[in-house]
Amino acid sequence: MSKPDDPYKERDDKIREALHASGLAHIRTLLTHPNAKEASKLVEDHAANDFDKEYAGELEALTLDCAKEDEQTDAVRDALHDLEQQKKATKSHLTVSELKGTGQTTGLPFSAWGLNDQVKFVCTILLMMLVLLAGSGNVFSAIMAKAEP
Repeated sequence: MSKPDDPYKERDDKIREALHASGLAHIRTLLTHPNAKEASKLVEDHAANDFDKEYAGELEALTLDCAKEDEQTDAVRDALHDLEQQKKATKSHLTVSELKGTGQTTGLPFSAWGLNDQVKFVCTILLMMLVLLAGSGNVFSAIMAKAEP
C-alpha cells in the first residue's frame, strides 16, 4: 500500500536532522552528570523544548482547526438528531386504491387499464382456455378408453 506524497516531508526531515544534532550535543554535555535519572529527565525536557520551538505554532493552528471542525460536527449531529426525532414522530400512512370503497365502485374500462394489466389479463384468459381444453381432452380419452364396442 503506497502512501500519498507528504508535502512537508522534506521540511520535517531537515528539522529532524537539526533536532537530532542539537539533542546529541546536549546529551554529550550530560554524559558526565552524576545522576542518570535527572540527566534522562533533562534530555527529555530539552527534546520537548526543541520540538515546541519548531512545531508549536503549527500544532496550535491544527488544534484550533480541530476545535472549529468539532463545533461544525456538533451542529450537524444536532441537526441529524432533530431530523431523526421528527421522522420518529411522523405517522406512517397507507396508500389506498381509489376504487376501494363502500360498494358503490365503478369499474374501469379495459382501455383505461395499464399495459401491464392488459397483457396479464389476456395471458390469463388464454392459459385458462388451454387448461380447459387439456382437461376436456383428458376426460374424452378416459371415456373412450372405457367404451365398449
